[in-house]
Amino acid sequence: MKKLLLYAMLIIMAQSQSQTITDLLIDDEFFYTNGGGVNGNELVLISGVEPIVYKYDLSEPNTTLNQADIRLGETEEMHDIAFTDEHVYLHVADYISESSKIIRRDIVDLRSNEEVVYDASGLEFEFSLQLLIRDNFLYFNNNGIIRRIDLNNSNEVEEYFTIPTQNEGHVIGAYTFSEDKFYYNPLNDSDDLVVYELDANNPMGSVEKVVFFKANPNQGFIFIEQLTIIDEMLYFSTSEFESLFDIDFYSLQEVNLSNPNTTSVEIARGGGDIKSLNVYNNLLHFTLGVNDEDHEDSVSKLARVENTLSTPNINRISNFKITPNPNNGIFSLKGLTNAEIQQVTVFDIAGREVYKSQEDVVLNNEIDLGLNLSSGTYILELET
Repeated sequence: MKKLLLYAMLIIMAQSQSQTITDLLIDDEFFYTNGGGVNGNELVLISGVEPIVYKYDLSEPNTTLNQADIRLGETEEMHDIAFTDEHVYLHVADYISESSKIIRRDIVDLRSNEEVVYDASGLEFEFSLQLLIRDNFLYFNNNGIIRRIDLNNSNEVEEYFTIPTQNEGHVIGAYTFSEDKFYYNPLNDSDDLVVYELDANNPMGSVEKVVFFKANPNQGFIFIEQLTIIDEMLYFSTSEFESLFDIDFYSLQEVNLSNPNTTSVEIARGGGDIKSLNVYNNLLHFTLGVNDEDHEDSVSKLARVENTLSTPNINRISNFKITPNPNNGIFSLKGLTNAEIQQVTVFDIAGREVYKSQEDVVLNNEIDLGLNLSSGTYILELET
């Protein structure tokens, strides 16, 4: 009899299961950052006060930050950064002259002459633009509007998304994209926490879908600040404030977008606030702003979430199903006969075997992995 192997995704949602957080800078070096982004294998972070760019090699993690000066005006500060293959885009603000602009420089020489691609001085909340690049458009949020700059067409600017009428009074806090979806969080100091999903190619013509919702227990002073995507998982960070100027705690959470449930799983929590949340090699990297008694301002540390798992690129099998899925490690198989299955094996994304059945598999009966597995996506192998 010819052996046939069938594969399917098995998603396990462990309750209150924290991921492993690893500090990537473990020496006495300290820095302060407003945000950053991934360019190739480098994590590029920008200083919140001094005109300094920090670069960290993610392909060979170590304890060293490479620093590069960047020529700015005497009172200008950098607030966000984004990249193309040839250029770096910076949001720069000057609180003294009350000016705000998006500039472009050569990615090889950050001290090169700048080109102003957008003057944001006349906009409300002009000092807190978030930059994202997608399909040769540079996106930035301002109040209740996301605009985009066509980088292939003389920097032409157009409105991409305007917050719907039912959310009037909100501003757009964090936003991000998957391949074909657009996600955003309407920010209000006394509202619930919510993330909406829209068609990225037609955000104003599509119906909003709620992918995460949580009633705000504090009625204010808790905000979603960062959003990012790894395959079918949405990750976001929140900051909790005792007052508007005193950040107490951060929370890093994940939402399974393939699951219609709109709740999240907390994977990390601690003191301070997350300044940037980036993806490299399907791992989350974040900078955490923490208070330091030895320095006047809060300083940042760089950390990585070790157990972040991505969805494998495999075909779903239509003639059987796992139920429920996601699950907590206990599930049933339906749609095949008992005679067809000889062995059930479960692997993690790294290919390590975490379960193999020791007796005949009885369909429609529960399979209990009997292990304390972390939340994530696993590969289920059926041998017939």
